[in-house]
Parts: sequence; structure tokens; C-alpha cells
Amino acid sequence: MQVNEIFTQDSTETNSKSVFLAGPTPRSKDVSSWRPEAISIFKRHIETPLSLFIPEPNWNTGITFAQLNLNYGSEIIEWEHEALEKSDIILMWVPRDLDTMPAFTTNLEFGMFVKNKNFFYGRPDNAPKTRYLDFCYEKFTGRKPQNTLKDLIIEIIEQI
Repeated sequence: MQVNEIFTQDSTETNSKSVFLAGPTPRSKDVSSWRPEAISIFKRHIETPLSLFIPEPNWNTGITFAQLNLNYGSEIIEWEHEALEKSDIILMWVPRDLDTMPAFTTNLEFGMFVKNKNFFYGRPDNAPKTRYLDFCYEKFTGRKPQNTLKDLIIEIIEQI
């Protein structure tokens, strides 16, 4: 089924259900993003049109954050907040690595949206410093965090 990929510099307008792919973003080209795998899983399992808000530059263009002439203090943050507010579902995957993807902004976004009924969270079992996130997620949603990206996405697809 068609999955519309909406990247940081793209318009946030969409005519389909939408999912924001929240979580840590690599800041170095030496660190791989988890989002291509998420997109691939959605494409293999979704049966209805879907838009994915991807808070990264479009990899297909080869543009990096450093090459985008955007001010991180305003334009990128504004795009992310607009997309988060417009999304039907917020997927938060936290493959935290304290050296390469510490996920500090992710912690703030988690706190902003954890009480939203359309917020879904998961993390690998080996992700450090997620115990408090797990506790809050279970307390406010009544759901347990998923420990694989595929299981998290399947849970979301069942809600769509």
C-alpha cells in the first residue's frame, strides 16, 4: 500500500492517516538511523494509505542536517511541533545509545505526549535509562512498551 514519506523540509499537509516517527535522530553520518527500518516495516504491513512524518532530512537527496540551511532553533523545531500536532499517531522508538544517540530531546517529547491516547512507545531491551519512561508509559496508557520496532508498528497498524 502507498506510504507517503514526509521529511523535515517537506510540507506537513496530508490527506491520509499519519504517524510521526519520534525518537532519537543520528547527528553523525557514522550512526545509522532506525527510521528506514520503520518505513520498510510499515510498507510491508499496512493495507491503507498512510503518511509518515520523518524528522530527518530526505536521505534520497543525500542532504544532511548540516547541509540544510535551516536554523535548528526555529525552523526544524517548528516543523517537528507542527507535524507532531497534526499526526494521528505518535510512534516513539527509543534505541538509546548514550554515546551516539542519547535521546535528550526524545525525553522531553515523551513527557509532552505520554498522556495522549494515540501515543505508542517502545525500546530495545538493551536501551539504557528507559526504566522511568517504561513506568510512566504503563501508568498513563495502561500498555506495556514494545521491545521490538516491528511489534510496535504492528500494534499501531492494528489501531489504524
